[in-house]
Amino acid sequence: MKISNLLFLFVILALVSCKKADEAVKPDPFSSSDNVSAATDNSIANLMFEEVYKQVDYSSTYMKDSCGGKKSLNTYPCATVTLGAGEFNLTTWPKHVTVDFGTSGCVGGDGRTRKGKVIYTASNWMHESGSICTVTPDNFYVDGYKIEGLKTITNQGLNSSQHLTYHVVVTNGLITHPNGEHHTWESNRVTEWISGNATLLNPLDDKFSTTGTASGITRTNSNYTITIDNANPLITEWICRYIEQGKLTIVVGTQPSVLVDYGTGACDANASFTIYGQTYPVVMP
Repeated sequence: MKISNLLFLFVILALVSCKKADEAVKPDPFSSSDNVSAATDNSIANLMFEEVYKQVDYSSTYMKDSCGGKKSLNTYPCATVTLGAGEFNLTTWPKHVTVDFGTSGCVGGDGRTRKGKVIYTASNWMHESGSICTVTPDNFYVDGYKIEGLKTITNQGLNSSQHLTYHVVVTNGLITHPNGEHHTWESNRVTEWISGNATLLNPLDDKFSTTGTASGITRTNSNYTITIDNANPLITEWICRYIEQGKLTIVVGTQPSVLVDYGTGACDANASFTIYGQTYPVVMP
């Protein structure tokens, strides 16, 4: 009888030990720097390439008014805009455009410091349905981050909400951080212009909603993929340096997936990670 009791106790202890061992292998998202790097690298890349998008959008509107005689290209804020030879008119396409912020850096109305060039070829004005812009940053920096890669922006016209939508693809993206670290980034996304389109020359009220996917290699040399939740798209504004709202899922290598939640719309660095049902606060750079 005593032997049976001892055997029963041994089995119970073994089961408890196994349960604890199983629980122990469930990591929190901060047990590896890869999850944090993937989340922060993706957020930075998203905002940096959105910056490229904004310069094309704003300069296209500015250029159209200038070609129509409403204003001079020389008054573009912080930069000089030039067109290819014989293209300063309303009819010649494609147009080859250079937005040059110089080499010393200029602080814009949104508080960001830019230098270098954004160079693109446009098949039509960016706000015209079907227009295609292919963009290549040239030694272009925003707040000390260098942006490289090819960005293709295709205007898909108005959606059911009467908002302009753009299919935006980034290939061979590379972001070099101010400290010299770098990460790669590619994306295939749809961006919806949800407010501010009535004031084309005032970008400070522009707001965007983005869905789609991205992938890259982190600063810690780990492969990752990103999938934005279609029901909770990423919300960004011209005047805010952070992703304000939305959810996405990150998968780094063979690690468990992590849900990243950017909150409910405040312009701040606060976000959260959720893994295995546990949620952890995180502050984005």
